[in-house]
Amino acid sequence: MDTSKSETESYHSSSKEDETFDLPFATPVYTIPDHEMELIQELLDRDDVQEVITDFFDNPWQIRRWLQARDWVVDDAATMFINSMHWRKENDIDTIKETFPQNPYFERLNSYWPSAPHDIGKTCDGWPIYYERLGQADPQSLLQDVPPDVLIRYHFWEQEMREFELSNILKEKGHFIGGVFIQDLTGLGRKHIYRPALKVIETTTYIDSDNHPEMLRKLYILNCPRIFSGVWRMISHWFDKNILEKIAIKSSGYYDELNQFMDEEEIPDFLGGSFDTSGIVPIGGPYTGREKLKIKKGKKITVPARDDRELEFIIDEPSHLSWVFATSEFDILFKIQDRKGKDLIQEMRTASQSSSLVINRKKKVKIIFDNTYSWTKKKTIKYRIDISPIPEFSDEEIEVENTGITTKETQPKKKKPKPSKDSADLKRRDSKTKSKRS
Repeated sequence: MDTSKSETESYHSSSKEDETFDLPFATPVYTIPDHEMELIQELLDRDDVQEVITDFFDNPWQIRRWLQARDWVVDDAATMFINSMHWRKENDIDTIKETFPQNPYFERLNSYWPSAPHDIGKTCDGWPIYYERLGQADPQSLLQDVPPDVLIRYHFWEQEMREFELSNILKEKGHFIGGVFIQDLTGLGRKHIYRPALKVIETTTYIDSDNHPEMLRKLYILNCPRIFSGVWRMISHWFDKNILEKIAIKSSGYYDELNQFMDEEEIPDFLGGSFDTSGIVPIGGPYTGREKLKIKKGKKITVPARDDRELEFIIDEPSHLSWVFATSEFDILFKIQDRKGKDLIQEMRTASQSSSLVINRKKKVKIIFDNTYSWTKKKTIKYRIDISPIPEFSDEEIEVENTGITTKETQPKKKKPKPSKDSADLKRRDSKTKSKRS
């Protein structure tokens, strides 16, 4: 991209009215300075960047975000950008806006989760305000029904919706500032300090830092109860230093500051304003209306407390190994390992899952339902395992490791594979794992 001075003017904002607002944020940049444009151009001129860049990010204002996140060190920004473009491709992020709503969990989850994936208001200078009410969610009932990887992909979908909206405002205004995010912690309590839920938040926080840099103008964490001080000490190190500088934590006395950047009629009712958000921001609460995975011709097993159950399969040829299971209640630790005990997927505690991976050579596989962490609760599980031989591989055989977040797929010729019969040998094995309370 040639960015001589006459041509870069199209990337400079023509909307000077933005400068008249006295807002409680860092002073925005409306025109990219020449010394920054030189660094942006240097990054764009790199062959490794050109190999991965997409039209969506091929804009000086977008590239500027990556340089800001890496303190204007071009090599560091290029590495971050390239890694992010690979992450987007591996996780099908460019199409997630259209594809994720087809997920069987999406409709119920979207009507439950107490947030708005798009703005329901704007700052005085026309940039979006996003809301989330984490204290209204019930993470334990939610994660008994919705697999963690689905929650993580739901977050990916929300972030991509926001990226798309911010990109449209960039095209309209000619500069990039970012959105204001307001986190309302009313209702936060001990039930929210739930390890599987904290793991989801930790994962999404790191992924956001690596792949959505400088998207945030300001983060307000409001209505913080006493318990939050301990939670914050535990989670604050998850945030990038640039994000920490943009966070304001307030238990009360925030209304006047909100009123500095949005009109009173746009301040939500749950923050003391007059904007009625009923029907716009879901109310959360216990996750009800459980959506069971439909498992046809499945089998049932019961795993006692402080024990596990193992299914063994010998796979003789390149095959798709697929599984679907759901517990009658509570969660189970699910693992898939080879004969040496090496994990083939990322183990996770969940109440249900439907997924698959590719086994491209002869291998003994163990599917494990592990309940050793529970002292008192037995778990009843309905499941089905299918092994479908793959007729032909492409030139390069790839073994897919399904982590629940990233899935790479081979491209066999179109031919309906015949599922093999479930030859699982259900057996009990003594667990040497130290028991933990559920």
